[in-house]
Amino acid sequence: MWEDQFGGVSVPLEQPESLITRYIREQQALGAAEQFARMHDAGYLPEQDPVYKELIPLSVPEAGQQYAFEVNLDECTGCKACVTACHNLNGLDEDETWRAVGTVLGGPPSDSFTQTITTACHHCVEPGCLLGCPVKAYEKDPKTGIVHHLDDQCIGCQYCVFQCPYEVPQYSASRGIVRKCDLCRSRLQAQEAPACVQGCPNDAIQITIVDQADVRTIPERFVDVAGAPSSALTLPTTQYKTQKQQPANVRPADVHTVRVQHAHFPLVVMLVLTQLSVGSFLGSWLLPSIAIPEASIFQTIAALTIGGLALGASLLHLGRPLYAFRAVLGLRTSWLSREILAFGLFMKVALVYTALTALPLLPAEWHWLGLSPKVFGVWHTGFAGMTGLLGILGVGCSAMIYQSTPRSYWNRPQTSMKFGLTAMVLGLSLTVCTVLGFRWWLAEASVLSTGYIELGLVGALLLSSTLKLWIEAHILKAGDSVKTNMRFESQTEREHTLQKTVHLLKHQLHPITQIRFVLGLGGGVVLPSLILIFGSQFSTGTLFVIAIAILAINIIGEFLERTLFFAAGVGPKMPGI
Repeated sequence: MWEDQFGGVSVPLEQPESLITRYIREQQALGAAEQFARMHDAGYLPEQDPVYKELIPLSVPEAGQQYAFEVNLDECTGCKACVTACHNLNGLDEDETWRAVGTVLGGPPSDSFTQTITTACHHCVEPGCLLGCPVKAYEKDPKTGIVHHLDDQCIGCQYCVFQCPYEVPQYSASRGIVRKCDLCRSRLQAQEAPACVQGCPNDAIQITIVDQADVRTIPERFVDVAGAPSSALTLPTTQYKTQKQQPANVRPADVHTVRVQHAHFPLVVMLVLTQLSVGSFLGSWLLPSIAIPEASIFQTIAALTIGGLALGASLLHLGRPLYAFRAVLGLRTSWLSREILAFGLFMKVALVYTALTALPLLPAEWHWLGLSPKVFGVWHTGFAGMTGLLGILGVGCSAMIYQSTPRSYWNRPQTSMKFGLTAMVLGLSLTVCTVLGFRWWLAEASVLSTGYIELGLVGALLLSSTLKLWIEAHILKAGDSVKTNMRFESQTEREHTLQKTVHLLKHQLHPITQIRFVLGLGGGVVLPSLILIFGSQFSTGTLFVIAIAILAINIIGEFLERTLFFAAGVGPKMPGI
């Protein structure tokens, strides 16, 4: 206190802030990261570098070698600290994970066996993601063997997800790209252990160096855990080690889990419409024989329009459609690149073919564009043949995109047959509709009593529809031949995933399956049979109405079939994923 000379007022003196008070105030203003950094700089945290460095190689891989994960299963407790460390250090989205933990179990009830398994990208010697990518958004480091994803190059087509047997790549909808584990390569370059290695409290994960020749010659030594896909598919490099004797009936704890897969609706639209377009162009070759020139030009224009809509729908599946022009970079290894090139050329040649088909309908002074009818006919026939050839090639590439994946429902010869038959069924449906529509428009009487072309088209539609429905039903019968009790130990991995597909078709997806077969029978069998048997008794207008119903029903039925194709396409995976 001190006394004022003028007023005699006492005023308290301001005391200086103590160091403790100041420290507490500063600490309250610091965030968690800043507090950790200050504690680290002050030496309050234990030095862990020696511990972490024991879990990574001190040397770099030599020629023919690469980095790989090594997991001690006996030390893994399933705490998921590795999952959390990977998620936090790599800044993943809330629903995004690059590492997972699963469980395998087995043995008799009196002496049950349980073991947890942590899994991430296996950085394969022949990675399916890299080979299938159409834009070369993956690279395998020639020095370290790490399979790294190039985020800036990715267009978000998600084909790598189909190609990977382990479901490693994760699609980030917010970014429109796929991302995956890169073995924390920047940390390895700084001689620091990856996040999962540092995060494991039991040192169950470490980084080793493996010889790629060993992976090629003895693939079964790597990723040797119950329920894992065959290591011969992509030659993974992760080694799982244990001293425990596993029972013969060991299996993943989630072996009976069956989930409906993503339907990929833009791909459904694209596949059905491209096959409709190709089938329609092929069907248009038959139309000149019915002596109605307008019918041929109508169908070619319709087929060209449908093809354009199909390619437009395919862009909706991309996370970054503005970069779709990159999709032919992987032409050497990717069936998707080949499909895009084939259909791109198909549309250009089809445009010329459509223009040549329409040319004779233009005013006389435009006829033939100065070409003789003979030369014009050669050009028209040539472009018709190229259109058909490129269309068939494009449908074949579409089938191989899925047939080359490790998904047992897709990688069957029936996939190519189904895609080809879809083109036939829909192409014939549109052709029948076009023929009968122009017969009605020209006010002709029913010609099905003598119209062998029309009867032939309807008969071909009936046969192709019947064959396609039989192939689709065959998968249900094939699934029944596999053990219906889903006893994993008595099945191969392929049989087991196929059984899951059949289970989805018969249970979760049963309403769609049922409607699809009803529509297929109605539009592909019943109505065509009605025309063949009673067509001569119907007017042309009635036949045209039936033809419209056939086309509409078959298109809807094929959309449902292709939806089931994706929704029931169960793939192999690691336990817990």
